[in-house]
Amino acid sequence: MSYDYSDLLTWSATLEDWQRDALRRILTKESLDHPDIVELADIAIDDQCNDGPTAAVVADLTHIPVAGSSAETVNLLAIKDIENVNALGAGPVFFGPDGLTVVYGRTGTGKSGIARILKSACNSRSGGDPILTNVHASPTSNTPRAEIKFTNSGVDDSTGWEDGQPKNAQLENVNIYDSRAADIQIESANKITYSPHILTVFTDLARAIIEVRTELERRLESIPVDSNLSKSLGLSDKSAARTYVDSLKHDSKVSELESLAQLSEKELDRYSQINVALASNHPNAAQVEDAFASRLDTLASLETRVSDWFSKTHLTEIQTQIAKTSVTKIAATAAAGTLSQISELEGVGSDTWKSLWESARAYSETSAYAQREFPHTGEESKCVLCHQDLASNAKQRLGSFEEFVQSDLVVKSNLEIMNLAEIQTELETIVLPSNPEAVLSDAGLADETAVAPVLEYFESVGSQIAMVKKAIAEVNDAELISTLTPTPNFGAMAIARRTTAATIRSAANTKERKDLVEESAAINDRKILGQNIKVVTGQISRSAERNCISDAIATAMTNKTTLQHRTASDQVITSRLKSNLTSNLQEIGFNGMPVEVVLGQGSPGEHPYAIQLQADAKVSPSSVLSEGERTCVAISGFLSELETMGNSSSIVLDDPVDSLDQQYRLRVAMRLVRESKSRQVIVFTHDIIFVHDLISAADSAGENISQFYVEGGVKSEFGKYIEGPPPIALPVKKRIGQMRDILAKATRLRNEGDLKGYNTKAEEIYMILRQSWERAVEEVLLNNTVVRFGNSVQTQRLSKLTDITDADATLVDANMSYCSGFVHDSSAYLDVDPPPPETITVDINKLSDWVVDLRKNRSRS
Repeated sequence: MSYDYSDLLTWSATLEDWQRDALRRILTKESLDHPDIVELADIAIDDQCNDGPTAAVVADLTHIPVAGSSAETVNLLAIKDIENVNALGAGPVFFGPDGLTVVYGRTGTGKSGIARILKSACNSRSGGDPILTNVHASPTSNTPRAEIKFTNSGVDDSTGWEDGQPKNAQLENVNIYDSRAADIQIESANKITYSPHILTVFTDLARAIIEVRTELERRLESIPVDSNLSKSLGLSDKSAARTYVDSLKHDSKVSELESLAQLSEKELDRYSQINVALASNHPNAAQVEDAFASRLDTLASLETRVSDWFSKTHLTEIQTQIAKTSVTKIAATAAAGTLSQISELEGVGSDTWKSLWESARAYSETSAYAQREFPHTGEESKCVLCHQDLASNAKQRLGSFEEFVQSDLVVKSNLEIMNLAEIQTELETIVLPSNPEAVLSDAGLADETAVAPVLEYFESVGSQIAMVKKAIAEVNDAELISTLTPTPNFGAMAIARRTTAATIRSAANTKERKDLVEESAAINDRKILGQNIKVVTGQISRSAERNCISDAIATAMTNKTTLQHRTASDQVITSRLKSNLTSNLQEIGFNGMPVEVVLGQGSPGEHPYAIQLQADAKVSPSSVLSEGERTCVAISGFLSELETMGNSSSIVLDDPVDSLDQQYRLRVAMRLVRESKSRQVIVFTHDIIFVHDLISAADSAGENISQFYVEGGVKSEFGKYIEGPPPIALPVKKRIGQMRDILAKATRLRNEGDLKGYNTKAEEIYMILRQSWERAVEEVLLNNTVVRFGNSVQTQRLSKLTDITDADATLVDANMSYCSGFVHDSSAYLDVDPPPPETITVDINKLSDWVVDLRKNRSRS
């Protein structure tokens, strides 16, 4: 059974018209932009509230994309003109045009920078790591960029890549695998990242529906409706006007509003007569007195808080805390002074220094040396700030610093400072009126004789606040004395006001007066409606608009899209994906807990697949499978997806076998070599054993392999891309030739006066020379009996090892130590430039002559 675009269009007839319009746009555009979403939202609203024809243009057969775009085969050729990517040079970086390409690079050589470019430019499930500019260079705002050359179905092409910009559509056919993609493959519900267009349509449609819903919700929120309109207009209780306003809806009759708002002459005369009758003893006087009392209550609360805060007892507590803070701070400062005697810099033990120390701790414990105590001063430890090796005196100093930070004096000082800071924070909550006269007037205090002592009281409170703030800021433990003037007793004033209000109400409490008040209020409410008729009709209009949008939001659901995507996915990919996964797991020799592919839980518009245990679907595979087994499943899943989708473009694998044992690595190498027969396969790795496995697998299969390696160079040179196997994999004879070639270039630089360039080349030679002595031990002295990157011991070669002497061991050890001095910061070689070409020639000849002599002697024997 298959699923094609005609099935898609048939199903789309069940959707809302605006969703069918969205489908049309998705089929004819690369992606929907904001104007598309706005237009679709307009159509959704219009369809709900207008009886006319829809403005939607629904998808039909004319909008089906031309077939064949997914059959493109894209192979990578090179990356050139690299700018602002880590510390990489400009390149170029080449790849074999087809088959298998292996790029080897040790940690820190710049290999990952090249891989990050591809993760950003191509299709990477993990998204890739952020690309930074060269931290060794001056800060720059220039964007990382490069030119990527590739072939598309055999035709040469190229594109400019710039970090953060949209990807080239052709390069998205190239898929990237790394460890984070593996985690997603095993631990998450995976959508088919490499799916055919007809399946991505569902995902894009669901995303568009969600974006339209978001736009509709934004519009709904932007239309205000006053939920307390009656209160805002000042309408009284139980009047007809109040009842009408409280029941306002999107379909409220404006004619009813106009009828209520229109008063006859007779009604106006009646309103005037009632007000005259009530004027003699107006009950609003009681309300005014209540209002005054409420405002006085607020001032009484402030008065109580001030009295408590500046009581003699509390001031003594504050003074005591200041004294404790002062004592502990002095002690901590003294300890810091002692600590600074072992430091070469000023300020050790200060607050700024302690902040830096804690930041260094956080970086060490979460990134640099996770799971290790801080400071980490093991044998290979480095300073977390400068990333340099730690000398023994530096380790001792770090230990002293940590002992100081954890000391009781510092901890107690910090605690007392925090306690004092809490008092300061609490003090900030006492806020005096910014305009005391206005506040007192609002509380009914207008008489000058009553106001003056209150203003004097507020002034004394302000002085008291300033006094305590100053004592805290200066950590001054001098005696704190209360200087508050007598309190105004706002609470008593509030009680008096309420008593007056009660008296007024008692005098006016007659049924006849009550009826007149209600009648007057009802007429007055209708007058208010007449004065605010535009406000009320606006509320009705906004309610109607909100109702239309709410109805449109109800149509913005993705459930139909999700269900249909599941049906299409099952018909297009699931069965084939299951078969391919099983086949790939068998090919790499997977013998862990059996797993299978199932449809996962659907997020909006998609039903991704998931990998589950055959034995128990409720148990997460990541909790049962070992890290190596998860890697096997992830690599198999990655290859199976591509096989299922028919994608034949290049794949790039970044350090794919870190967690695998020797047998799995070899089987993965064989699987990748087989894959390279049908597509370009590029492998980045820092694992020289895996390089050996790939070479062996390619030789066994009779396949060509392109080899490159990346060197970090010396000091700040990174990403030097060199064709051929890495030096660590070269035999001694080729290494000697390589060193002589480099020496010839170095000699030319020296003769031209470029001493810096000469020194760099010379240091490179001694780095290779040291490694070559190591290689000579394996290849010549031990006759390849034990090969570091092989998987067996050649016992038949042992018979040649009877001629090894103490002189051989002494010679090897002396020369390796000698070479190390020029490539490490050994104190014996500090500030010593590399020797002249004549000396380097002698040093190379020592290795060459020893190898030749040893081989001759063994040949004779």
